[in-house]
Amino acid sequence: KKHGWKIIVKNRAGAGGGVMAKSLKTAPKDGYTIGMAVGDPFAFNPVLNPKIGYTHEDFVYLGSIASFQMAVLAMKDKGWNTLADAMKAAKKKGSITFGSMAPRLHAMAKMIGRHYCVDVKVVPARGGRGVMNQLLGGHVDLGWGAGIQGRYVDAGKMAILASAIDQPLQQDPSKKTLVALGMPLLDASGYFLLAAPKGVPDEMVRKMTAAIKEAVAEPKVADLVGKRMFLKVDYKTPAQLATQVASLTKASRAILAALKKPSPCK
Repeated sequence: KKHGWKIIVKNRAGAGGGVMAKSLKTAPKDGYTIGMAVGDPFAFNPVLNPKIGYTHEDFVYLGSIASFQMAVLAMKDKGWNTLADAMKAAKKKGSITFGSMAPRLHAMAKMIGRHYCVDVKVVPARGGRGVMNQLLGGHVDLGWGAGIQGRYVDAGKMAILASAIDQPLQQDPSKKTLVALGMPLLDASGYFLLAAPKGVPDEMVRKMTAAIKEAVAEPKVADLVGKRMFLKVDYKTPAQLATQVASLTKASRAILAALKKPSPCK
């Protein structure tokens, strides 16, 4: 509104953001089409499927609006306070189900299973809302949440078992990170970012980047992101995001390589 731009939102759901990224790559390079997602569709998906039709280098990253609060969750009535509690119950049961909304998170759930020698059965969901519905409906034992879980944790319906980012979560700083629990590859830190196809004129990139930075600084945006979405306002520059997505690509290769190795569990 501030710049007089008319924004038309089109949902390109699917493949954890992969459908959007593939569409964005082939969009006209005129600055009139941008995409919003996390880093996974740009970094993890091309590593998982080299024939997907794009790599992280096919985009220019314009700026981020927030970092997410990725957590391992369970319903409060399960009686689990930590991830170890859930894994102990899973060993008695024989397996555990894990709601997951993106390919990298599917792989991370499997890695958690390997660490604890538990059979983790990943149940794919359509977005974070899909995982919340799985948990609330009793369809899965565990699930990922990037911030959308906030209202349910506040209401005492869900429990955070572990942080899946590189630091304790705002909502429950007492829970350890997956890295601190002995899983060095399982850091799902990242940002909700905006991107455009590579080749957009530099002047258009500068204008959009400046507009994103301005918007993130607005108190109304901070209120929306923090209080309603339970996320952390966090602006990163195009250069910082390009570095972060490149690092995520490298980490993605390491996770997939680890999953190809024989399981250490007997």
